[in-house]
Amino acid sequence: MAVEALRRSIAEHIQDRDVPSHFGLWLNRYNRVVETSSDKGEKWEKTRHDLCKDVPDTVMSLYRLAYKRWMDFLESDRPWCTSQTLTTADRLFIGLGSASVLEFGIDLHHTYGLPYIPGSGIKGVCAAYANKILGEQEEKWKINGAYYRALFGAPATDTELDTAGVVDFLDAWWVPAKKSPFVPEIINCHHQNYYSSNGEAPPADWDQPIPVKILALTGGFLFAVRGLAGWNDLAMKILIQALSDWGIGAKTRAGYGRFLKPKDKNRPIAAKEGKLEEFKQRIDSNKGTLAGQVNVFLDEIRKETDDGRKTAMAEILKSAFGKDQFRKACKKKKKWALSIRELLNG
Repeated sequence: MAVEALRRSIAEHIQDRDVPSHFGLWLNRYNRVVETSSDKGEKWEKTRHDLCKDVPDTVMSLYRLAYKRWMDFLESDRPWCTSQTLTTADRLFIGLGSASVLEFGIDLHHTYGLPYIPGSGIKGVCAAYANKILGEQEEKWKINGAYYRALFGAPATDTELDTAGVVDFLDAWWVPAKKSPFVPEIINCHHQNYYSSNGEAPPADWDQPIPVKILALTGGFLFAVRGLAGWNDLAMKILIQALSDWGIGAKTRAGYGRFLKPKDKNRPIAAKEGKLEEFKQRIDSNKGTLAGQVNVFLDEIRKETDDGRKTAMAEILKSAFGKDQFRKACKKKKKWALSIRELLNG
């Protein structure tokens, strides 16, 4: 009874208003009591339509100030903080299974009512990516491996104490834009009888699909990691790779939640850079006999399948000879020098 009275009290003040200043309140508190499923559908369709319009100036003015303050903090905290803006490749579901008065959830900033991606979810994706993908290349990235424990932390084992990661994964803020971050989306349940009968009624081609109208997100998000200098840059590279390859949020297997790579960040990451360091160390340790072994290193570079790493390895080999010696060798058309130049130009 108290809840009903509160709803009626709120309704008297908002029933003639346009979009309120807080989308979270509109979705979870301002929804009016409905009597039938058809009534519910009509009211939700109007709400969804209004949310997907441009963000009102009253909402954006406050959010822009908060966003600028957040960016200023990230900039002032360098080199301990690394940030990067990424844009969704298509659409994104965040908080889809969280509690809501609607048939789906969505993560909205408690104060400003606009979408954000929780840092805990970002860290989880990065940790899983490091274990699964980077761990195949180097054992130290596996769970409880030295690199994994240092970057993400890990519980205690028989031989190791529990550790906290050296980097904090911060919440990703939606980049303010006039266009609404909300976009209409539909989930189709093709076999309702199959799911409602615990599998007793087999799915069939003639089943009637039931579309569920929900909201998805799109646009840019500002990601940030904070911690020891060097480790935060490494964490950001893993983050970019994980979100472009795997995505984040719900329904990633269907293609949702993926982000586009920024052009200046398409570089080898983590284990790949570890191998570059190993390559450089081997060259440094053989500088006295480098001219006699240059073809061995050239063959190793040619076998590399990653174009970015191939170029980086060629640059390391070129630097080991020095600018003057390399320039003279090119003028004399030394085969090894021309091969390095070809690799760099290629």
